[in-house]
Amino acid sequence: MGRFYRRLASPSRRGARIIAINPLRERALERFEAPQAPIEMATLSSTPIASRYFQVKVGGDAAALKGICKALVSMDKAAKAADLAPVLVHSFIAATPQVSMRLSTTSKAEWGAIERASGLRREDLEQIATAYAASSATIVSSAWALPSTSPARPTFSR
Repeated sequence: MGRFYRRLASPSRRGARIIAINPLRERALERFEAPQAPIEMATLSSTPIASRYFQVKVGGDAAALKGICKALVSMDKAAKAADLAPVLVHSFIAATPQVSMRLSTTSKAEWGAIERASGLRREDLEQIATAYAASSATIVSSAWALPSTSPARPTFSR
């Protein structure tokens, strides 16, 4: 896991905004002390990693992702109504039926159910969506899909 945090430290130092969504408050995601960096070790300093930290409910990360998607769909509709640039890439959505279907069901999901399942407030999820929409480059890293018996499976199978 140390290599993962070390890889996050470099973009963080260059000003990248890193949003952590994790049920556990991991110190290394807040600030990372690299054992391979002699100056950090000697000065007891560290590199801040996450600019924002959202503590999702255990097993609620898929619901959080659903809420972020719901917020993005809403932002896209508002942009279209205001004759602004789209938030979503419609050519990709049109060419990918699975994505189109997921966005359709996601937009119908109730915020209350998403909040209960994720443990995050609607405002938090909308804040993440806004940061994502404003980003020119995004990397999403997640381990929630690893176990085949994950509690997240029902969230995306509906």
